[in-house]
Parts: sequence; structure tokens; C-alpha cells
Amino acid sequence: VMVPCPAIVSLELWQQANDILDDRRKKGERPGRRPVHLFTGLTFCACGQKMYVPSNTPKYVCYGCRNKVPTEDLEAVFHEELKSYFLSPTEITRYLEEADHVITEKVELLRNLESEQPKVQAEMDRVYRLYVDDKISADEFGTRYRPLEERKKQLGDQVPELQGEIDFLKIKYLSSDEVLSEAKDLYGRWPELDFSEKRKIVENITEKITVGKDEITIDLCYLPGSSEIMAAKQRDLTGSSPRSAGTPRAARRCRRRGSA
Repeated sequence: VMVPCPAIVSLELWQQANDILDDRRKKGERPGRRPVHLFTGLTFCACGQKMYVPSNTPKYVCYGCRNKVPTEDLEAVFHEELKSYFLSPTEITRYLEEADHVITEKVELLRNLESEQPKVQAEMDRVYRLYVDDKISADEFGTRYRPLEERKKQLGDQVPELQGEIDFLKIKYLSSDEVLSEAKDLYGRWPELDFSEKRKIVENITEKITVGKDEITIDLCYLPGSSEIMAAKQRDLTGSSPRSAGTPRAARRCRRRGSA
């Protein structure tokens, strides 16, 4: 039975969607499936291959070398990383200092580019006046003018792009109190979050998770990568302090995982 009803979307949008579907069918493409597991797409074996969770086991498995880690253990390691790195005043201070240094360098570069713009324009005007006054030939005018014109175009592209980067970094790099507050809240609420909320956090802050035989390395997007921090700790192993006399935290957790 045909019943007339108002259109939900326009005819143009309907046609555009169907064209996309038709194109995918021709190419044999399918829309990507939503991840079923928390670290899908981000977990790699130390041998370089991606790790997946087969339907018959609750573990991330490397099909190449058969390295594996239980899904629950990997989440526990990740949760501890939030506490270890986000709640470490030393690492947060280091991160904020590096952030300030990056912003300062970019601001200085922006000032230099902005101060160069009027100079380039003035030189272009000078060359043009020389040509108009018949003091240089057309060939010489072109030889002098074209590089200046190209530089002006480069500056016109670089200045707004760099300004955008600076604005983004200023928003991204919060004050130490804000970072600590957000981190504590995130670590404390983690067990109560549902899968979609956890997955969104994982996607936003995680670059890559590498599972080795003896350690797990988690590289975070907006704090110093765990590999860098672990390397620094390994360099400190020669020290006499009790904290230095041991293996990285991720390695210890991994050994507990292996014995479970």
C-alpha cells in the first residue's frame, strides 16, 4: 500500500547518498565496522603486526608470532598508565615546560614572518617603480619581481597556518592545575565509564600500543610518549635510589600478565 508522506531529506541528498553506495558496491568497499574491543586498531605486536581479538579467546593475538595479551590485562595496564603519567607532577611539569617552549618558538617565528611581509611588499613596490621609470628592462623586472611575488604568496599561506597552530596549542596545553584535575577525574571515573566513553578517550589520547614479550609500551598523544619516559627511567637504573633499582612499570605489569 503506497501512502504519501513528506520527505525526510531532500531529493539531492538522497541521490548523493545512493551514488556513494553505488560507488562502494562497484569498488567492493564496505563501511568500516564499529570496534568491538577497546584497543582495536591501536594494538600492535613488537614484531610489527596488528593484534586482533579472535571470537574464541578474550585475548589480543598476533597471528604472525602468536604473541598474546588478555583484553582485561591490557585495559588494567592502560588504566595504570593514566595514573602513572597523568598524575605524576614531574611529568606534567616537564610536559608543560615543553609545551611553553614549543609555543614560544612558534610565536617568535610568526613575528618574523609577519615582519617580513611589509618588507617583501616594499621591495616589490620598489622594483615596480624602477620598471615604470625605465630604469630596468622587462627581463630584469621579471627576474627580480617573480621571486618576491612567490615569497609574498608563501608568507600569505604560512602566517595564517602558523597562527592557527599557535591558537590550537594554547587551547590544547592547559594549566597544570587543569591538567591534574582532569587527569584525576578521568582516572577515578574510568571503571564507571561505558564502552563507548572509554573507546572515545582511548582514540583521543592514544597513538599506539605495542605488546612485547616482556613489556607493554603505550604512546600517548598529548603527554610525553611512554617509550621516552621508560627510556629515561632505564637511563636512571644506575642510580642508588630504591625507585631506580628496577625495571619499568610496564614491564613489571607485563610479567604479571604473562604469569596469569
